Amino acid sequence: MAIGNAGAAVRPMNADARVPGSGGKRRILNHDISRFARSTDPLMRLYSARALGLSNPEDTIQLAPELRGEWAAIVRHYDRIGLTHSRDVIWDTNFSWIIQLAGQEISVQFFDEQAQRHHDDRKWCEAVRYMGSKNNFIQLAGELKVDVPRTWRFDRRRDIKDVTTFPYPCYLKASAPTYGGGIYRCASSAALNDALTHFEPPVPLQVQEELTSDCFLTLHYTAVDDIATRVAVTEKRRADHVHQATRFPSEHAPWHVVQPIATWLAAVGLRGAFDFEVAVVMAGDRPRYLPIGCRPWYSDSAYAVLIAQQLGLDEWCAIQVDSRRRCLGEIDLTGIEYSDFIGAGVVIVNWGVILAGKLGVILAGPEQMQRQLKVELERRLW
Repeated sequence: MAIGNAGAAVRPMNADARVPGSGGKRRILNHDISRFARSTDPLMRLYSARALGLSNPEDTIQLAPELRGEWAAIVRHYDRIGLTHSRDVIWDTNFSWIIQLAGQEISVQFFDEQAQRHHDDRKWCEAVRYMGSKNNFIQLAGELKVDVPRTWRFDRRRDIKDVTTFPYPCYLKASAPTYGGGIYRCASSAALNDALTHFEPPVPLQVQEELTSDCFLTLHYTAVDDIATRVAVTEKRRADHVHQATRFPSEHAPWHVVQPIATWLAAVGLRGAFDFEVAVVMAGDRPRYLPIGCRPWYSDSAYAVLIAQQLGLDEWCAIQVDSRRRCLGEIDLTGIEYSDFIGAGVVIVNWGVILAGKLGVILAGPEQMQRQLKVELERRLW
């Protein structure tokens, strides 16, 4: 297939587009997630590539050295689609560079104690620590009169004494942030007892009722100078093969539901991107919006959202696809690459994971075109 035609209306390119939440200041970006994921899997180091599309030309970016061989290809792709970015690269994700470039603002995927040791911002660190706890989110929601699903909080595993009292099915979750795990759907008390064995005794836990919903929203914000700014609402539909696609736009925009918490987070010092997960539960013919949690860091979908905003995309979905090819230079996007003339096509977001046979992309355009782009892209990747 080929997108675009000679008679298509030209979309104006915003040459001055900047990443929402960057504050117009020079930054150093280090979005290595291997510390947060607490994993020795080398795949984790490749995710630092996602931040390139969030950078501005004056920024410095730290990338894993394994990605150096893909640099020329991703620069050519971004140049062709009109996505400006930093070209000042440090091929090392060690945080010591943040100290050496102390005059620049910093952008990290997750501001934890290690980041705090290299860039002193105790309020930011404490905001992430506090809201990173699912139990704290439920407690704060109650204090701010935000309606959430029925949830039972526990400081440790032994505090869960009578599993017959919970509604089934339900979810058992670790309160602390985890990457790719820590949540179990329990259809019965026996299943809950079994799920409990997967957690160490001192781990704080919560049990949450299951919500019947075909649509889950993510409400994206950025926080700069104590102000929370709304960015976008994306959605995941149960029909999309177990929530594989992040979609924009959504017919729902329940900002009022989470605004009290967003305002509170910005006021206590949170910075950068953060978002809320919200379930859409139909009560008759009217939706009821129930926040499930908050991620006070750059979530996986945040990268697609912020890049889409820079490009001015009106309709898109973000997916990850598997690939037989192991380098960007082997992938031919001719005819399907994003075209600013019609605002449609393939945009590469998570390019580093091509080394592991995966690729994170935005498919821009109406849904029918998204489906066609997905089929053609997968054909070319194999």
